Amino acid sequence: MPAANWDADISNDYLRCYKLLATLTQQEIELLRFRSQNFSGNNLTKMAPGVGTSGTDPVADDLETRWTNQTRDQLITHWEALTNNIPSQFVLNAPNILGECGWWWKGRIVNSDVVNYQERMSLMALSGILDRFSGRSPRILEIGGGYGALCLGLLNAVKPTQYVICDLPESLLFSGLYLTAALDRETRLLDADKSIAQESSGEVCLLPNYLAQTHIPRQQFDLVINTLSMSEMSPHQVKTYAELISTSIGSSGVFFEQNHDNKPVGLIDCKDYLGSFFSKVAFIEAPIPVVRGKAAVWSN
Repeated sequence: MPAANWDADISNDYLRCYKLLATLTQQEIELLRFRSQNFSGNNLTKMAPGVGTSGTDPVADDLETRWTNQTRDQLITHWEALTNNIPSQFVLNAPNILGECGWWWKGRIVNSDVVNYQERMSLMALSGILDRFSGRSPRILEIGGGYGALCLGLLNAVKPTQYVICDLPESLLFSGLYLTAALDRETRLLDADKSIAQESSGEVCLLPNYLAQTHIPRQQFDLVINTLSMSEMSPHQVKTYAELISTSIGSSGVFFEQNHDNKPVGLIDCKDYLGSFFSKVAFIEAPIPVVRGKAAVWSN
């Protein structure tokens, strides 16, 4: 279960990376992108899946000399396939901060993480979700924001009035630091006594998951997002979030979800439980290479 990734009684990379970044030393904050592999599954020093590596591994000054031309060509080819015919405002533009690395291609940084997050941006664009907000600014809730890449992409793409990230407190450290640096302004951390109501246009709010049932009820969102983490939850957690989401999107909002079927590894497929809370579902069939799970749009 997700909380076990932060269990002090077992040795795990989530906790090691959190403790390292929680020192708040300038050196480690400057390497935040290398410490984020547990959210993306990629190790940027290898520019490949992070199996067998740790996000706390030392970062060599000459790491780019170890990347192969084959790796570069594969990633750029994949990125090209994901961005072909996608409007430029819907193409992720990762800022050159906090250790971001890779190859400059058509004026943007391309690496294994950017490719993964672009898949989600492209799916939302091709499904028509992002076009729903043409001419108006939506209010967005993301459940499980990783290190903040998708939030940043959507802030640039659709200019939401407010973007709320609901996540484990330890995870919010990563997205809070990344987005504060990328946006050059503070993110707002919610607690039990602070209102979730928008305080400034385009603000980012960080909502600890244990306050979801305190703050989300009676709130309305145009778009709710979850990618990859719901199929790592328990059925009870999925049902709790699904009820909150269904109420918060009302009759006009949508829930974009992309998750693997994790039953083969002893977990769940969240889609088995979502149908009880939404009256409509459309599975996204898009002419792009999709490798991060089946995507669907749920609505009432």
